[in-house]
Amino acid sequence: MGRVLAAIELKTHTSDAAAKALGESALRDGFWGVRIEATKGLAAFKNDASRASLIEAVKDKDSRIRREAIKGLAGFKDPKLADLFVKIINTDPSYFAIAEAAAALGQSGSPQAYGALEEALKLESWQGTIRAGVLGGFAALKDPRALEAGLKYATPGNPPNLRNAAFQILAEAGKGKNAVVARFFLHLGEGGVHADGQPEQSEGQHHRQQGEDGAGGLAHDRSPNQGEEFHAAAS
Repeated sequence: MGRVLAAIELKTHTSDAAAKALGESALRDGFWGVRIEATKGLAAFKNDASRASLIEAVKDKDSRIRREAIKGLAGFKDPKLADLFVKIINTDPSYFAIAEAAAALGQSGSPQAYGALEEALKLESWQGTIRAGVLGGFAALKDPRALEAGLKYATPGNPPNLRNAAFQILAEAGKGKNAVVARFFLHLGEGGVHADGQPEQSEGQHHRQQGEDGAGGLAHDRSPNQGEEFHAAAS
């Protein structure tokens, strides 16, 4: 516990000596708790020494440390790190590490980011973990080509984590595409979607549903493919 507290304390310092000490702890301490706090601390330095240590920490056997290292490297927003992020996406066994790498790839602004993220969007994972990371990467990239994915995954019927990330894409990649985004939100409104994502009903629909269900049940959410009619306009 003392080593964990020491690592946390070192995060408050910005000297080269503190960065070196955190690097040593992140890479060599036998307790994962120390390594994870040290890795978090390295992210604040944004210098060559911390960058080198974070790149090494990406190889840690514990996915929790790898994820923190990827987050730290994402903060550099360096296109030169794109190859590393793509390698993680293609080889790491952890869904969560892959998701972090996808988000970091978008933040890198690399020219190869869009194509790699487009491929990663096809990957299946528990609760869409990877896909949510990919959508976050698209939002950070702010590439108008990602608007199609944003329109698709923002619709009701998709999991909340995907919808939240998709709305970020609409906010970022949708700049300059105001007409398309406005039509999308208008479509949601015409379809009767509450702020919580649940479908609204007209008075006539409501009475018909009451007659069918005998309990005034709500209609089902729309298909996840609801946004497809906007894809052509978004491209």
